[in-house]
Amino acid sequence: AGPHIAFGMNWFVPPSEEDAPLVYHNGQTNGFHGFLGIHGDFGVVVLSNCADMSGTMLARGILDMVVNGESKRWPPQAAPKLRGSRSKAAELSPYLGSYALNANTEFVVSYSRLFGTLAVQARGSWAWLPWYAAEEEGVFCQPRAGAKLRFDETGLVLEQSGQRLVLPRVAQPVCG
Repeated sequence: AGPHIAFGMNWFVPPSEEDAPLVYHNGQTNGFHGFLGIHGDFGVVVLSNCADMSGTMLARGILDMVVNGESKRWPPQAAPKLRGSRSKAAELSPYLGSYALNANTEFVVSYSRLFGTLAVQARGSWAWLPWYAAEEEGVFCQPRAGAKLRFDETGLVLEQSGQRLVLPRVAQPVCG
């Protein structure tokens, strides 16, 4: 399993070997996006009128440039090409099930009949997001969140904001 992001009092602390790790909070509401990140003696605030992850990617890129002198986050890579058609439930069934982020957080991957896509939801949350199939087999994208899911034999890999999280499968879907 990969390193875990610490989360406390609504602040994210990604894994780091540095004495002064990055601490940040970001979010979106009503078509706007905000990011506040602190890394040692440096801080960055980005406010955007786009409700996607581009504000976070820009802010993380700025922090990378200030702290490391270079950034692999900015400019962002081109988004994967999407298939552009609805998928059938049978096509997506190998990906359905529950995946653990940590001991307390589990994501449920199901099929959305409304969109013909995967739907990902944190267990216990009312909110879910549709994920669209990329042309590459086993890869799905959520353009609004700027994230990518990649499924393999160990589970799924979530890539977002320059981070890569491995979530092992903990349960197959129950069919009734």
